[in-house]
Amino acid sequence: MSRADITPKLVREVLAEHLPTVPAGRVEPFESGLDNVAFLVGGELVVRFATGDDAADRVARESDLLELVADHTPVPVPRPVLTVPERGCLAYRRLPGIPLLDVPLAERAAYRLPVAETLGGLLAALHGMAVAQVAHLVEVDDTPPEQWRRDAAETWETVAG
Repeated sequence: MSRADITPKLVREVLAEHLPTVPAGRVEPFESGLDNVAFLVGGELVVRFATGDDAADRVARESDLLELVADHTPVPVPRPVLTVPERGCLAYRRLPGIPLLDVPLAERAAYRLPVAETLGGLLAALHGMAVAQVAHLVEVDDTPPEQWRRDAAETWETVAG
């Protein structure tokens, strides 16, 4: 499916077909990435459509991965309320809160320790999972560590201010 095909009308069609009890009132564009186009429905339901030839497979795997991670980690994880792989569609309730990057720079320092503690707990939980539990759901990331370091250095200024 191309990005041009992914419209609020499509969101309403998919919801009417698969979640008829959910009112598809206001449908507004939401954050989109390289591989997805997302909409916010009624201020609380995120409906995403994957693009590309492998959209169905990616959506099915992501849905399963979200469920697995939600069951094993101490942080809120969106649980799918709708997965329609053949349409490349995944929907979940929006998590409460705001992105840390949206917190004014002067106020971010107060969150350093709580965020670090939470991140440590998340990483411990993820590393405690058996590889066999997730191997079929994720691709191997073979990006060289040097590239990760370069990317982190480039991103640091945005995050740290």
